[in-house]
Amino acid sequence: MQSSSRASIGRPGGFFVVSAAVALALPAIGFGRSFVVPWSRGQLTPSPLLVAHAVAFFAWVVLLLVQALLVRGRRVDLHRRLGWAGVGLAVLMLGTGLAVALGSTARALAEGGGPAASGFLLRLLLELGLFAAFAGVGIALRRRPEAHRRLMLLATMSLMAAASARVPLLVDWPIAVMLVLVGSLAVFDLADRRRVHAATLWGGAALMSVQLAWQPLSETRTWQATAPWLLGALELLPRGG
Repeated sequence: MQSSSRASIGRPGGFFVVSAAVALALPAIGFGRSFVVPWSRGQLTPSPLLVAHAVAFFAWVVLLLVQALLVRGRRVDLHRRLGWAGVGLAVLMLGTGLAVALGSTARALAEGGGPAASGFLLRLLLELGLFAAFAGVGIALRRRPEAHRRLMLLATMSLMAAASARVPLLVDWPIAVMLVLVGSLAVFDLADRRRVHAATLWGGAALMSVQLAWQPLSETRTWQATAPWLLGALELLPRGG
């Protein structure tokens, strides 16, 4: 029984290492091109809040890769200790991500961005909500490694649409990118377990639903009325804007 358990840990290690490497490569290429390079050249002056969010984002995906490598190397003890850093990063990402999303939308609306700006806010809020749900449940289920590792990967996948939108060849294909990411996890499940894990099934369905539904929902009168009210209530939108 013990040897079977060890084999089960060993088999999926490679898949999750590769998945984490892809999750690191997408934002490194996308945000490196649109954020890091212009900043280093003095063409961009980001706010401290935006810098904090960017640092937290990259730290999260680097930590995901490190954690996958630790499991692959059977250093579960160190993996568990580092996991608490992930909790702090998740909280920091949510706080800074929400503030950045609301602030940038408020400025865009004040400058006449209109429905497109408030629509993009809905997408960001839904993606942050999925990240919080997956990461929170994944942390709660840390004693159930098969569910835990899938939920933490799904939490990271929920952030990949924004990253892939900044990669030139992928900018027009956010739904396809998400389908490939979710589909690869489902295919792995079928190969490794002969069935799709419940976390993959429900988490993947939630990710795809957000990508398919955010734009139609953002065009409804309800959301177009809610977005300015939400920003105004938080005093991020100038009065009368």
